[in-house]
Amino acid sequence: MENQTVRQVARISVGGKSVRVVLSNAFGEKPLTIGAGSVGIAGKGGEVDQATLKPLTWGGKSSVVVPPGAPILSDPIALPAEALSEISVSIFLPKKTALSSVHWDGVQTAYISGPGNFANDAAFKADSTLNHACF
Repeated sequence: MENQTVRQVARISVGGKSVRVVLSNAFGEKPLTIGAGSVGIAGKGGEVDQATLKPLTWGGKSSVVVPPGAPILSDPIALPAEALSEISVSIFLPKKTALSSVHWDGVQTAYISGPGNFANDAAFKADSTLNHACF
């Protein structure tokens, strides 16, 4: 992927007042560049509830480079979520990125945009989908 946004839906088991997002480059052989990210309560068909959409940061910055073989943990985001609800995590991949760190048993749909950063858009047209979790 390159110059595309990936939106993934995850069911959370425990609710709370804030969330942190862990992304992984555990099996990557090159750095993983994340140009932007967001999180919000999932809607239908890859949409996010606009009122809950929040930008992700890492150490206060809106972008991050994850070294090969490593995970990255976002800063806490105030996002009240009920137990067993679904949240959407969107990441913009500005540079050519291989899908090397995936969860093949994670059977939630991932939505892949055409060219552009749509991380902070409540909805975007998906050019394709995947049936496993990425990063």
